[in-house]
Amino acid sequence: MFNDFSPEYLESFRYYFDIILKPFSRFALKAIEKIKPLDIAIICPGHGPIHKDNWKQIVDLTERESEAYVKLTADRSVKNVLITYVSAYGYTRLMAEQIADGMRETENINITLKDIETIPMGELESEIVISDAILVGSPTINQNTLLPVYKLFSLINPLRDKSKIAGAFGSYGWSGEAPRIIIDNLRNLKLKVFEDTAAMKFFPGDEKSLALKDYGKRFAAFVTAQCDDKSKNPGN
Repeated sequence: MFNDFSPEYLESFRYYFDIILKPFSRFALKAIEKIKPLDIAIICPGHGPIHKDNWKQIVDLTERESEAYVKLTADRSVKNVLITYVSAYGYTRLMAEQIADGMRETENINITLKDIETIPMGELESEIVISDAILVGSPTINQNTLLPVYKLFSLINPLRDKSKIAGAFGSYGWSGEAPRIIIDNLRNLKLKVFEDTAAMKFFPGDEKSLALKDYGKRFAAFVTAQCDDKSKNPGN
């Protein structure tokens, strides 16, 4: 029942903080300020082991991690866009890169590209937590998207990530259903979808590259407008 701050405990703490607590860091810091004047003998949290002899270490760690996240997200003029993709033959990866090139023409957009077939799920969820918008790319295989994309869906928390901007893209050879399947799932997860998908047949060559860059610019403009509106009207 009591923690001894073993490596296993600290690893679990880090995961729980990154996935659950991080978005609420401002509230955590306020709570820590409230308990600082108290003469504490023991802390019995709602989750996890009881803190007795070394409770202050975990409180201090929580404070440091919360302060780091608050500092990271303090500048709301910069919007974080996470572009994720699975690519069977490299075409969807090229699409992701060209969409990102179009986004870079918009100021105050920070872009992160991640291959979701290779990234650890914990790292991917941490990226989702700090993102303002998520783009998901996948080829269409057997009229469907791929397993790593469904794993990504499982990491999106409709309570935590509600109303984040989301979109979909992908290369295909035959029917091209994957982007629409992705959009429907993102909508069901309570994200605010950018209705226009980017779907390209086979290799995204020069003419298609211009269209993808334009898609990136339009998506970035949508993110900027929606995030600025949310900042002005936080209740929306």
